[in-house]
Amino acid sequence: MSSISTLEFYIKHYFDLVPGWTDFGLTKVIELLSSLQNTESGGVVEIGVDAGRFLLLLNAAAPDIENSFAVLIQRENEESQKRLLLSNLIKYDKSLGDKCSIIDELNYEDKLLSLIASESIRYFSINGLKDSQSIHKDLVLAAKLINKDGIVFLNDIGNIGYMSVYEGLIRFIDNERSLIPFAVGFNKLYMAKAETYEKYYDLLTTSSLFVKSQEFLGRSLAEIG
Repeated sequence: MSSISTLEFYIKHYFDLVPGWTDFGLTKVIELLSSLQNTESGGVVEIGVDAGRFLLLLNAAAPDIENSFAVLIQRENEESQKRLLLSNLIKYDKSLGDKCSIIDELNYEDKLLSLIASESIRYFSINGLKDSQSIHKDLVLAAKLINKDGIVFLNDIGNIGYMSVYEGLIRFIDNERSLIPFAVGFNKLYMAKAETYEKYYDLLTTSSLFVKSQEFLGRSLAEIG
């Protein structure tokens, strides 16, 4: 089964069965972005996985042979959270969870770097700790690991309860320009490498999701919704 047909199957049959805050509109975003993925390889990382709704969506859009990595952020209910994620992977993941590694270590950065080759990740989702230092650290990690067509999803960028997310983003942008924001919407900021920024931006500005274009950090940013 191709990654696109796998994606369509997950959206149609499984997406609504997995609990979580991921908006259904994101399924259209992932369908569009995956259509421009020229590289035939690339796995998935999500920092701050809950029940796995977004992780499973990204897994469905990645090549069948690739692995994914789910980082749990330690909480009081960590064991029950891990059981729920495992259950959802077994029921709804295309590999039945066999290709997904669950990481629940505090020092997850070193663990991911030991498991993943540089520039080998297709989708990298950041939804972990919201302090500016953690956001900056996760963005630096994402920049090391995504491949040439890779996309980074930064959650809660528009949430006024988490202004530290924006602070961490600015700190990252001030120190390096390895990731460029190309779109914002559905509570996420979308970032890519400089050489692929334009193709993703152009794709979304000509799609039915496009709302308007605005300037952000010296570049055009597509607002989608």
